[in-house]
Amino acid sequence: MSRVVGLRGIILKKYINTTDSKSDQIIAENVLNKISQRIGL
Repeated sequence: MSRVVGLRGIILKKYINTTDSKSDQIIAENVLNKISQRIGL
């Protein structure tokens, strides 16, 4: 589980680093949360 959370963190950091606006960051977090829920975490 920690491995998936770490991977999620890496994806989130990469996405945030490529976006300037806060709203895009929030959208990215929401998408990752939905993906995590579907995986069953």
